[in-house]
Amino acid sequence: MAQIGLKYGKYSPIDENGKYTGAKTLGKLISSNVTPNVAESTLFGDDEIAENASVVTGGTVNTNVTEVEPQTYAEVLGHSYNETTNEIVRNSNDVAPFIGYGRVITKIVNNVLRYKAEFLSKVQFKSNLPEEKTKGENIEFGTSTLDGKFFTLPDGTWSRTAEFETVEAAQSYIDELMAPKED
Repeated sequence: MAQIGLKYGKYSPIDENGKYTGAKTLGKLISSNVTPNVAESTLFGDDEIAENASVVTGGTVNTNVTEVEPQTYAEVLGHSYNETTNEIVRNSNDVAPFIGYGRVITKIVNNVLRYKAEFLSKVQFKSNLPEEKTKGENIEFGTSTLDGKFFTLPDGTWSRTAEFETVEAAQSYIDELMAPKED
C-alpha cells in the first residue's frame, strides 16, 4: 500500500450533549499527523512476562492546511468572530471546543486507487499563529498549522477508519459520522 494523497479535511463541533453538529470544511489539507499516546505496562512472574498491556490514552494531532478561513479558525479555537468586520478576537479566557476531525487518504494498492477515511472522535486544537516572513528573492508559501490533542470517548473509542473504492463513498462516510443524530 502506498499513500499518494490527502484531502477532504472536515470537522464537526461537539455540542453539550456530546453530539456532532454536522461536517464543515477545515481547509485544503497539506499534511496531517496523528500520534497516539500509549500507556504500557508489563508484569513479570516466574522470571518471564506474565502479562502485557498497552492502551491508547489519547494523543496529538498536527494538521497543515493551505488556509483556514477566519470564521473556521475562530470556531475550532474557541475565539470570537465578527462576521461584519471579519475580525477574530482572541481572549486569554477562550477555550477551544471539542470537535470530530476527519480526512480522506488516497492510496494505491496493486495499481488500483482506494480511499481510506480516517476519523478522530474527539479533538481539541490549541491556539497558535503562523510563522511569518518577509518576501525575498524566491516565493515561499506560508500555511496554517493546527496543533492539538485527541481524546478517547467514554467507551474508549478514539478513531474510526474505513476503506472505499470511490472518494465520494469515503467522503460520505466522514459526513455521516459527523451528521447530527436524533435521540
